[in-house]
Amino acid sequence: LEQAVNARTRELVRWKLAAIDAIRSVEEPRLAEVLELYYIDGFTWEQVAQRMGLDLRWVYRLHGRALTMVRVPEEIDH
Repeated sequence: LEQAVNARTRELVRWKLAAIDAIRSVEEPRLAEVLELYYIDGFTWEQVAQRMGLDLRWVYRLHGRALTMVRVPEEIDH
């Protein structure tokens, strides 16, 4: 059981690192921040908006724009 848990933990760490790399592929810092706060830090959309001092609807727009800029690492793409 311990080996299975350790293997799963390693897999999840690889996925998180790949997600961080994908977010870093977004060259506009403000857009990358939206992605990081939501996907890595686990903030709600409302918390992202509050943290960034933005309207919630604007955060959704930034999120959509950011997603168009993300480059998915090949090891995840398959």
